[in-house]
Amino acid sequence: VAAWSATDDELASGFYDWFVPPDGSLAVALGTCDGLRVESALSAGALQASVRAHSEYSHDAATMISRANETVWNSSAGGHLASLFYGKATPGSGEIEYSTAGTIRSMLVRKSDLEVIHEDTPSLGSSLGQTPDRIRHRLVDGDVLLMMSSSSKQPSRQLEIARQLRMHRDATPDQLLQLVRSIDRQATLALIVQCRQLQ
Repeated sequence: VAAWSATDDELASGFYDWFVPPDGSLAVALGTCDGLRVESALSAGALQASVRAHSEYSHDAATMISRANETVWNSSAGGHLASLFYGKATPGSGEIEYSTAGTIRSMLVRKSDLEVIHEDTPSLGSSLGQTPDRIRHRLVDGDVLLMMSSSSKQPSRQLEIARQLRMHRDATPDQLLQLVRSIDRQATLALIVQCRQLQ
């Protein structure tokens, strides 16, 4: 796992996180919040804290998105929207599940193909009672799951990222992040999960 943020101060409008919930899985999260700089930074901090707090209770990825949506909805005076990718991986099995809300871009790059996991879906805080999809995959050695926040929506750029990730599957997650940053200069946050089998 590796992550990067274009903002190196405390007023970031987004966050990345990975941690181990009580069930022993590996949880990964990447979120962004809309609004002016200070406002969005405060919202991002609150969203990250709510993800950590909700993870203490039994949940799957879709449940986490629903809980985070309720938190954003109930704590906002209106008009504050957020995006969130949340995934849970089972160590040693390659199994991962995830759910998304908002504008986080994500792709799963395998040895022979690319799957764009997520395009835009309703943002957190846009309506109460969202029922996000819960998606499951089994990762194999070398598979790369990329989540990112970027203002670029050019398909050619996404395909180039996928091509480079596929060509450099043996690189470390940090090296793969450098590749992503060199291709998409508009990216503000990125998180990579790479499946590696222990020898």
